[in-house]
Amino acid sequence: PTEAIVDLNAIQHNVRIMLDEMDEDQKLYAVVKANGYGHGAPQVAEAGLAAGAKGLAVATVDEAIELRQHGHRFVPILVMGLTDPRGIAEIIYYNLTVTVSGLEFFEKAYQQLAETDHLSILDVAKLRFHLKLDTGMGRIGLTTVEEVTAFATAVKEMAWLDWEGVFTHFATAGGGSEDYIDYQWQQWLELSSEQQQGIIQACAKLAKTLHSAGQMHGCFYPKHIFLQEQATGFTAQLIDLEKTRPLLLGQRDRVKDLEPLFRRSRHVWGRAQIQLFLQSYLDQPADIPRWLQRLESRRKNKAAR
Repeated sequence: PTEAIVDLNAIQHNVRIMLDEMDEDQKLYAVVKANGYGHGAPQVAEAGLAAGAKGLAVATVDEAIELRQHGHRFVPILVMGLTDPRGIAEIIYYNLTVTVSGLEFFEKAYQQLAETDHLSILDVAKLRFHLKLDTGMGRIGLTTVEEVTAFATAVKEMAWLDWEGVFTHFATAGGGSEDYIDYQWQQWLELSSEQQQGIIQACAKLAKTLHSAGQMHGCFYPKHIFLQEQATGFTAQLIDLEKTRPLLLGQRDRVKDLEPLFRRSRHVWGRAQIQLFLQSYLDQPADIPRWLQRLESRRKNKAAR
């Protein structure tokens, strides 16, 4: 069976490095959504808090409740995904901080408490929340000064609310404008040919190790690969392991796993770079043409959807 060994000391080390870069009045929250990105949410949460994190962040209410049930009873927990206002009583009971992107959540939550005869809970506790802003990504959140002003004015009239914070995503997270892509391209060009080859070979070795262990990542994107340059070359590691699953369909699953990496690297990796990757990834160089054909076929199928 495949075994993942998680070094909690390394996680604590990373938390302390980030804290060293922060001001004394700033607080660090450890994001442990999707089962701690596949590393075990309760264990990673404990490690992060022990190293100095002051709160935790997750994606769903269920993930937050799991942490409460594992003993994290009083630490602040922020639910970063949008939640169902019908779960308002449970949210307050577990003392969770939710994310909202407008006033509608409060209206429906209050209505739910009224319809279920639970309004009295607001006499002893408040609903904690963070406001989500959309600064260019185009997902969720308020987008204009006027919207935020109207939101703030309305919140002042609701004494049962505790507005703790505001957050957003970078506008180029997961993609980017043409200018940002050009910047990435220039960064790639500034690397020596040896460095470029080292990065490609490190990524290929990473993929080969994963697939040889009978697993596929399920989200093999460039942004999920961490690279470290060492005296002997580059090493690569994967993050965001929540979609990792057994590799059941052989080459079909391997192609499915790798195609997104090449598609999302197309502005810096051409056919020659993909061939170099496959040379390090495959045991038989003679298989490269067939792999190139299958990867291209899958890319076209994805583009046609």
